[in-house]
Amino acid sequence: MSKASMEILEALITNHASDPDIYLSGAFLAALSSLSKPIVLKYQFPIFTKSVQPWRQATTSVLAILEATLPQLRILDIPPPTVQDIWEMVVTIANGVTNAECDGLPDKINIKDDEAFDITSFLKLHHLILPSLGAEVVPEKTRRAFAESLFRMSIIHAPAPAEHALVYGNSNGESEVIGLTDLYKPRRGRTIDPPPAKRENMCYVCLDELFSLVASYEEVSTPHITIQPPTPAFPPPGMLSASTYQPPPAPPSPARPPPPPSYYSTTTGEKEDTHTLHTRLARTAAPFLILRAALTLRAYAADQPLRGRMPQPLSQRRELGRVLERLVALRSEPDAIPDTPNVDSENRKHLLRLYPLVVRAAGVAGKAGDGDVAALLGAALVGVGGEFGV
Repeated sequence: MSKASMEILEALITNHASDPDIYLSGAFLAALSSLSKPIVLKYQFPIFTKSVQPWRQATTSVLAILEATLPQLRILDIPPPTVQDIWEMVVTIANGVTNAECDGLPDKINIKDDEAFDITSFLKLHHLILPSLGAEVVPEKTRRAFAESLFRMSIIHAPAPAEHALVYGNSNGESEVIGLTDLYKPRRGRTIDPPPAKRENMCYVCLDELFSLVASYEEVSTPHITIQPPTPAFPPPGMLSASTYQPPPAPPSPARPPPPPSYYSTTTGEKEDTHTLHTRLARTAAPFLILRAALTLRAYAADQPLRGRMPQPLSQRRELGRVLERLVALRSEPDAIPDTPNVDSENRKHLLRLYPLVVRAAGVAGKAGDGDVAALLGAALVGVGGEFGV
């Protein structure tokens, strides 16, 4: 599809967004499917132009189309199977925006500029699809595909060989099932320090998005101001621009405006409020967030002792600091994470799940004389202690 065709398709769909026939006939889904191809392929798309690249034009057109059409899905009488297919394609597009294969690219490709474009596009897409993605009509597998892609795209440093299948799947392309009990077991340390991902800023965007999905509904919807050190605070999701988005410390940002009071109807015809939608999303994303944090803590506990009193590489230190700051500041949605036996907790269940890894990492930080990391780990332990009434 040429870029001119993309612009024509965008105009046709947006001009008829309120016409149910474009959804019922399959034309809308076909349009999204066609536009998704250059977005998903990105640098593997066989056509390169001197001006705007096809995947950029496709992304711009998709954003305009979704802005005009997604509100109509909540109004028009569209059969659930059709809505489900549309949301599956929307998630495919969202995952394509965050992903990019950057190995072996020619020098003329400006990865950082393309990354900034994708960050801006993803933040716009965030406001269009959330929290509607948590509607009952959307299949759980679609929400899981979105959360799993965020998890994989948030990986800043290549995992250890023993954890590679856990992150990227086995030879069949399927994720290897592993419980936290296995992650609690120490792995062999390594002295090889992998470089950070080429789209490191996008990794942090995806990491923060995981935290925002699991954050309590009150924390996401209530306006507040981020307080910088010594008191870390969890900033509202989705408000950073591509030009200013940098690894920690995160700049203060205002809360996003509250969404409309309801979205889709349930199978019984009742309206779902935004809290219900957010809780469903949080429940899907929580296992991936806990796994993501566990990988960082486990890596520090395994690798840092081999360095003695030498500091971590800067990129790894930034990652550990960001993860710990977010873990300490996070107030998770109460229903997102199952209760821990014999412990009554509302918003700190994520810390309880990670407690063994936090304790081990704190011991390593103490022996290494790393006061900054030890302070953050100590704050996490204080958070856990608060759940026990200590």
